[in-house]
Amino acid sequence: MTDQLCRSTADPLRSYTSQTKPSWVQTLTLRHWHAVPVYFQLATQLRELHERGVIASGELLPQLHSMASWTGVGRKTVRSALAVLESDCRLHRQGSDFRFA
Repeated sequence: MTDQLCRSTADPLRSYTSQTKPSWVQTLTLRHWHAVPVYFQLATQLRELHERGVIASGELLPQLHSMASWTGVGRKTVRSALAVLESDCRLHRQGSDFRFA
């Protein structure tokens, strides 16, 4: 039921390949030895980028392995961050693709 509430029909505004690094990735600052878990730091920063309009609604996020490589964290960390945003209905998942609501 939650999946239906969070679902969006937005078309992708942008998509990324493994070679195309979005400019907003460089604005992410993750502190590995901080009291706040890295996955939560990443989720918070992605949420803030979306709220400021840097990441548009309906925008297709880069693939998990690309985001992990670009941010210097593991895929599990990125997956956890995206799960936080998905549980808040800020992200919509379709297969392995994630888009902001």
